[in-house]
Amino acid sequence: MAYPRKPLNVKPLVVRPKEAERMLDTSHDRLYQLIASGDIQSYLDGSSRKILVSSIEAFIQRKLEASKGQYSRSPQPRRKASKEIVTP
Repeated sequence: MAYPRKPLNVKPLVVRPKEAERMLDTSHDRLYQLIASGDIQSYLDGSSRKILVSSIEAFIQRKLEASKGQYSRSPQPRRKASKEIVTP
């Protein structure tokens, strides 16, 4: 009899591609481009692709470092459109 898995309070070391896509907010094709270029590390466990969470974090850190100084000012949050009521 299979028992349901209990949620672990441990940070995962690896994730499957779907979870990596969610973590990076990217497409399946883009994820596999990052893997092919070596920007993201992965391996096959049988026929299942596993992606190292540490390589996802390192990729994000490299992107942050590369983007430093690209903005002359801090990005401002978008303003909500005001709902002006025009009376005749």
